[in-house]
Amino acid sequence: MREIIQKLFDSELSSLYISKQTGVPQSTIYRMRTGDRSLDNLSLKNAEILSKFAKDVFDKEIEHK
Repeated sequence: MREIIQKLFDSELSSLYISKQTGVPQSTIYRMRTGDRSLDNLSLKNAEILSKFAKDVFDKEIEHK
């Protein structure tokens, strides 16, 4: 789960877009991306939401190749 969330944070998708699509606060996503907050401190609920969203995004990306 950690790897796919990190891949999402390393992607070109904006923090605002990820936030709007998942409901996870933009500030949380931004702080994770900048290293101000660790993935270790992400709630299980938000981790599950972001993981599912990332899988959906990357599955669609593979389909379009």
